Amino acid sequence: MNISGTIIKDGKHYLASIPALDALTQGTSKTNAMAMAVAWVRDILDRPDLPLVATATQDGFRLTTTEPAPIIALMLRRQRAAAGLSLADVAARLGSTSRNTYARYEQGRSVPTIDQLDRLLASVNPDRGGVALTC
Repeated sequence: MNISGTIIKDGKHYLASIPALDALTQGTSKTNAMAMAVAWVRDILDRPDLPLVATATQDGFRLTTTEPAPIIALMLRRQRAAAGLSLADVAARLGSTSRNTYARYEQGRSVPTIDQLDRLLASVNPDRGGVALTC
């Protein structure tokens, strides 16, 4: 799984943004900013061992992992929170009366298919501005 991020220079620092995770961190260089993005994800998930690599791209950087479940769970939680929605709100948008299915994805107990993930993201953020994922 790959998640896109951007890096911009801001004064003496470089800002690393990961829109899919609603994350922003900084570093003293582009390389340091990418390392800080990796550290941010590992810290927020309390997973220092998470296999996660940052690679520079033409437009910024890409985070790559072989363990998508915790990243997907984090992304769904952060996107829902950024939209100001409750689990019940998302369930209603999905046409369900039970919030348990979505909650299982947020907890990392279930991993959605790409099509399911697209549907889940559309339910919390119909525009999905900046959420770029590849597998």
